[in-house]
Amino acid sequence: MSLVGIYTDVHASVHSSIMTMPSSGKYSMRLNMIVESFKWMYELFERHGVDMIVNLGDLFDSHVVRSEEITAISEAYTYSRGVPEIHIIGNHDTLDVSRKFYSTSLLNNVPFIDVYSEPCKIDDTFSVIPYMKSESVTPEMLKDLSNKVLLSHLDIKGSHLRPDYVMDSGVDSELLAMNFDVSLNGHLHTAETIHTTEHMVINVGSFSSNSFSDSNTYIPGVCILDTDTYQLVRYNNPHAILFRRMVASSLDDLMKKLCKLDSGYRYILRVTVPYHIKDDVAELLSQIEEIVTYRVVADIHSSHMTEKKVVNSSTEKSIEQEFLEFLKKNPELAKYPISEYSEMLK
Repeated sequence: MSLVGIYTDVHASVHSSIMTMPSSGKYSMRLNMIVESFKWMYELFERHGVDMIVNLGDLFDSHVVRSEEITAISEAYTYSRGVPEIHIIGNHDTLDVSRKFYSTSLLNNVPFIDVYSEPCKIDDTFSVIPYMKSESVTPEMLKDLSNKVLLSHLDIKGSHLRPDYVMDSGVDSELLAMNFDVSLNGHLHTAETIHTTEHMVINVGSFSSNSFSDSNTYIPGVCILDTDTYQLVRYNNPHAILFRRMVASSLDDLMKKLCKLDSGYRYILRVTVPYHIKDDVAELLSQIEEIVTYRVVADIHSSHMTEKKVVNSSTEKSIEQEFLEFLKKNPELAKYPISEYSEMLK
């Protein structure tokens, strides 16, 4: 075996964030995009002659799956040429961290797909770790799984959730580098190399954009790994619909930023502008064919139309503080580390 096709974090769902519109195709706009992306991916992998394909988790956006999502994903896999696939369980696929029940069990009867819900060493090349809480991934476990290639769906310390935010919690990349020649990780949507020593730790990056929480510059895609040389080549997904956030002070400023968007893609935009131009901005965005939908946020502070309410922290807790305290008391309800919620609220 030498070439492995890799994709992750499809997040198949009828809708996503403000992407709720129908389409002229068979499914919702998001599901149509996913089916088209699968067709492109399988054709790409066939052209390059991959010997095996890996999905690093979060095939579905939820452990509760709708009939339209099942039908769309069933069609997506008809474009496979029957090359063997390894699937591991992501946090969105499963009911809870026990991974006893998971939506990707739908694939258990597909002849060319093997689904892994527990950490294990598959063979002398691959080991897998599905989604687990970081504290459960111990040095002893990693030593037992030590192998050439790790396939995982984990929080990894030092990963960039956004260009301006680095995770200060998660599995230590040094421990991964000590036990595997190369670690390929899903879960974190931005593609990047975390550890650049001889033994690499890589966040592969998502197959599709899912929400405005994704990086503002990242383009989704898939990868092909040469298991002899460990060379990893990335291919951008031409069918991806990209979520982008913008802040503009005027119509001219907005036009300049729109012109800098990558050509050839469709977009979902969240644009923050002064209150007095919000209607003009909405009219402009509605006329651009590449923008499938948008949200205009009026910055009332920039127009001096209201005064910011100041909370006396010595006597009164803000809603944000109460929310974070609630999550700390009920950690099983938190999908992400508490520090991430805190950063997003800022």
